[in-house]
Amino acid sequence: MSFPNNPYQAPPSFPPVQPGYGPGNPNQGAMALAIASVAVGAIGFTSACCCLFVPLPPIAIVLGVIALTQKPDNTAKTLAIIGIACGALSLALWIVMMILGIANATLNNPQFRGGNF
Repeated sequence: MSFPNNPYQAPPSFPPVQPGYGPGNPNQGAMALAIASVAVGAIGFTSACCCLFVPLPPIAIVLGVIALTQKPDNTAKTLAIIGIACGALSLALWIVMMILGIANATLNNPQFRGGNF
């Protein structure tokens, strides 16, 4: 027989604790750097095509390399490689555009026409 006001009675049991969120993804920094590398590489490629000589391609390459050194997952690794590739292509296009711009300025200069150096 159980008495309702028994001070020695066991307390009511609580429901089991629900599992919460685990620790966050440790590679979120690598993913952010990889996305930034792709974005900066794309902007650098656009600026090289538009003859805006903004030095963004080296930044894209550096961000991609840093993202690769942080042991990223497959998605971040792919994005980092794409960012490095975009940065390298942008840098190559930027260098070609600089050479063509200097050559154009030199060849259209009246002082250098006719072989008068």
